[in-house]
Amino acid sequence: QRLAQQQQQQQQLFRAADTTQEWAETTWFHAHLEARPELVPPSRLWRDACEAGGASPFLSAYVADAAQSFTAAMGALALVDLPFAARAHDMDAVGTGVHLVFRSHAIVCLMEMAEVAAGAPSEAGILLGSSYLRADDRWTWEEGERVEKCAAGPLLVGVAYVCRLVVTNPTSRRQRVAVLHQIPAGAVAVGGGVATRSVRRALAPFESAALEFAFYFPHAGEYAHYGPTVTQAGPAAAGR
Repeated sequence: QRLAQQQQQQQQLFRAADTTQEWAETTWFHAHLEARPELVPPSRLWRDACEAGGASPFLSAYVADAAQSFTAAMGALALVDLPFAARAHDMDAVGTGVHLVFRSHAIVCLMEMAEVAAGAPSEAGILLGSSYLRADDRWTWEEGERVEKCAAGPLLVGVAYVCRLVVTNPTSRRQRVAVLHQIPAGAVAVGGGVATRSVRRALAPFESAALEFAFYFPHAGEYAHYGPTVTQAGPAAAGR
């Protein structure tokens, strides 16, 4: 025991030197002193703040516009008059809607699905593809290369399937889209998924984004399935 204590004391006599680091004074979080307008880009939130003229309380429906950078987000949280600990609000279901009574300052975000006019897709040029794969037999080999194995034939009861969506922006400009997808009727979502989901994506020029959701059928039968749809502000950009 005494020998082990001596060895431990000897080991503590040597300590490795810390890695050499360069420290620089910063005005913003992880940002140097040089003026960088992109740290806090213009948005509707700052417009509302200017129009408020220092009036209190200051609340803006465009507070989410400041999520473009960490600096802008911290500035927005410091500017808006939202409480650190909100009081318990009253919420009652009224038909298909909700009646809210706020007990402290709050900002409400409302999202709803609206009917899109039928017809030809817009000129956005968004491409949408989908494929269905068995979760337990997803891959195969072709000419020495591993590729996805699409499910063939009717979907089987009690087997988990994965629907893989690929959204592509083939244009030379950045596009913001919303992808609405849902599992087939009569199916049950698995893998932490939900029956219906809308996902927003900002696609850079010539960029693709992949989304997945999983489900299985607990009972046999013939069920309807509405394919995924990509929308923008206006008509549908793509549908499948």
